Amino acid sequence: MNYLGLLYPMLILNFAIAVGIVRYRRRQIAHLKRLRARQLEEFEGYKREVAGELHDHFGQVKMQFAKLLRSRGEAVDSDLANTIIDLEGEFSNINEVLYPAGVESGDVAMLLQRLAATSPAIIRFDGPAQLVTTPSRALHIFRIVQETVSNAIRHSRPERLDLQLIADPQGILRIVCHYDTHATHATHDATSPAHAPTSPRPAHRGRGQSILQSRLTILDARHRLTTQNGWRTETFVIPTAA
Repeated sequence: MNYLGLLYPMLILNFAIAVGIVRYRRRQIAHLKRLRARQLEEFEGYKREVAGELHDHFGQVKMQFAKLLRSRGEAVDSDLANTIIDLEGEFSNINEVLYPAGVESGDVAMLLQRLAATSPAIIRFDGPAQLVTTPSRALHIFRIVQETVSNAIRHSRPERLDLQLIADPQGILRIVCHYDTHATHATHDATSPAHAPTSPRPAHRGRGQSILQSRLTILDARHRLTTQNGWRTETFVIPTAA
């Protein structure tokens, strides 16, 4: 009977300890999220500052080349003149690349449409004309897709990339990036294990991957990667609101 009398207080005590641990863990997670958000905010600010400096610096370089062209006239090699024009086209939108204009509107659809339109790859965008969330979430979503597209172009050299934006009535945003792994399936059989796309280093390493994981954590988002028959599909499931 004495043992039975002690059982109830022990259960209450264990339950109280368990509740305390859960609450403490939740506070830890919330603190880590705030810390990651602050670090990424500083990182984005740094990128914007670098973009401005590069833009100003390139402006000075363009002025010097323009003076050179005016002073030499027809004596300037046509290849040099064409190179200057190409460089101007590449760098005139450097602010847009590093810090996209319009992100303050929170319109994810507009940002992804612009990304598809300015990308060197053949991107087919399918999604709504407008999809608005908070500016902070829109920037994180844009950066996630921008990095995914950049990695796809760099490592797989796709001939086609399908970018799909889907918003369901429950407030869940799905972004699907589907592209052929052109860099690898030209030399491997589709049924071979070696057919999987290669990367210069494991996917879980590198600063880019840690930043991606931080963005996913802040957004409470999930990422899934599948590869089949020479095509890779990356799916991001993101709540449109915090």
